[in-house]
Formats: sequence, C-alpha cells, structure tokens
Amino acid sequence: EPFLVASSLECLIAQRLGDWAGARRAIEDALAQNRRYGRGEAAALNLVNLGNVASGEGEYAEAAARYREALGIYRDLENRVGAASVLHNLGLLALRRGDYRGAAAALFDALRIYDVTGPDAEVIAVRRGLADLKAAMGDLPGALGELRRAERLAAGRGSGPAALAGLALARADLSVQFNSLAEADLQYGRAEQLFRRAADPAGRAEALQGRGMLLLMSERYPAAQAVLEVALRVQEAVGDPRPAALTRLLLGEAQRERGDTASARRTLTQALDTLRSLGDVVGEAVALSALGDLESQGAMFLAAEAFYQRGLGRLGARPVPNVAWRLHAGLGRALRGRGALA
Repeated sequence: EPFLVASSLECLIAQRLGDWAGARRAIEDALAQNRRYGRGEAAALNLVNLGNVASGEGEYAEAAARYREALGIYRDLENRVGAASVLHNLGLLALRRGDYRGAAAALFDALRIYDVTGPDAEVIAVRRGLADLKAAMGDLPGALGELRRAERLAAGRGSGPAALAGLALARADLSVQFNSLAEADLQYGRAEQLFRRAADPAGRAEALQGRGMLLLMSERYPAAQAVLEVALRVQEAVGDPRPAALTRLLLGEAQRERGDTASARRTLTQALDTLRSLGDVVGEAVALSALGDLESQGAMFLAAEAFYQRGLGRLGARPVPNVAWRLHAGLGRALRGRGALA
C-alpha cells in the first residue's frame, strides 16, 4: 500500500511539472502492482491515467487502446460510473481526431449512464462535449440546446469555477459561429478569469486563443498576434501538442495578414506536421486550407490548388461543413486565378 500511494503522488507531481515520461513510469509501476495483486478497479484507473498521458503526448492510438482496456475491466466488474468515465474520455478523443460518429456513440453512451447515476458535474461535462460535437458538425441549434441544458444544471447545483469556465468557453465558441461577437468576447473574458481561479493554464490558454481569433475577425492583426503568442507560450509549457497546433493556425493567419509570409509558412507548416502526426484529420484539412490561402494570396495558384485538393481528400465524406466549404471556396478561387473557368 505505501508503494501505491508513493506512485500516485509521483504521478501527480510529474503531471503538474509536464513530465509525461515520469508520469508514465509512475502509473506503469502502479499498474504492474495492481495487476499482480488482482486489484481490478485500481488497474482500470491506472489504464485511464495512462490513456490521459498518451493523449497529452499526442499518442492517440495508444490512448484509445488504454481506454478500451479500462472500459472492458469496468464492464466486467459492473462498475457503471467507471465505464461512463472511460466512454467520456473515448468520446472526447474521437472528437479531437475528427471521428464524429465514434464521438457521438461514446458520449451518448456516457450520458445515458450519468443521467441515472450522476454526478451532475459529469453530466455537465458530457453535455459540453456533445455541444462541441454538434457545433463541429454544423448543428448550431443542437449545440446551443446542449449548452443550455448544461448551464441550467450548473446554475442549480452551484458548480465550481472549472465547470463554469468550460461552459463559458463553449458558449463563447458557439457565439462566434452565430456571429455574436460582442457576446463571444464577454464569454472568453469570463472563461479566462474562471480558469485562473481554477488554476487551469490549459483552459486559460484556450480562452486566450478564442480572444485572438476574435481580434483576427476584427482585422486587428498586431493585437491578435500578440494575444496568440501568449496563448502559444502557455500551451507549450503545458505540453499538449494539439492546442498549440491550433493556435499556430490562427497565428499563421495573423502573420499572413501582416505580410510576413515567410513566418506564416513556417508556422502553418509546423501546425500541419503536428496535426498529421496526431492523426487529427479535420485539423490537418484546416491547415491545408490555410496554406492554400497563403499561396493563393501570392498568386501561386497551382500550389494553392494542390493544398485545397489535399484538404478535401483528407476530409473525404466526413460531415464537417465548416471546413469543407472553405476548401471548396479556396479551390474555386485558385482555379479561377489560373484561368480554369469551366
């Protein structure tokens, strides 16, 4: 028992310091001991934590495998709350990878369990995930409905700053898609303050990223670049590669709009390489679209056409209208630019 407590403490300290390798070693040591002594639930929790570490390192295939092994143990033990927790993680992982069908299946399975067992905090978190999923698929009314359900539940239960921050961030993201930019700015600011109170630097960086995007939309490019660079520094300190890659996509746009095409190309190419390595197909398509825009702006229409075609090829039949329409529009502009009017 003292060994297991020490391993847990070592894992928590390593994660706080961003030492993913140290966290992995501590969890693997605990997992070996729990398996040795037949502690099924403890082993399942170790597997979930290993999945979280793998996800943080961008090893999404390994993360999915760890989560599924944990899910099997919880189901064998008839631990429904444990199974729901793993399904929630699997749903968020699938969402990050652009597997919207898989995300929907896992999140709805988790919600069905939590609606019966609770706790309310988990119901709120899953509904926020469903809102993100529906928004990504272009179902904005559905996303708003999920957020409103989560907000009613949070208001009735006096939720803490972490849950409220996540809902404020989701509301801000959705407000952008509804073109309610003043509301989005208000909610991003509220989310940043709440994430500070919750001591959550990753969440704070995400709120900063949103504010940088709003500044881009307002064509305040120097201010946008400054805010996005702060967000990127925080994300790099946290050590999660995907949020940093998404911030680079926005930063590359700010650099492009300021006329710094060389920096924009480096920034966007780095984002593309990261998203490709993570298996984030939708993110990769967004990066290809941004690189196409960069080449099109420089009248390099053949190069732009190639990027847009690659992006559409990566998306395939995935239901991602917010990305697909941009690729089609960019491709049309590039074809017109080189005289391929038909």
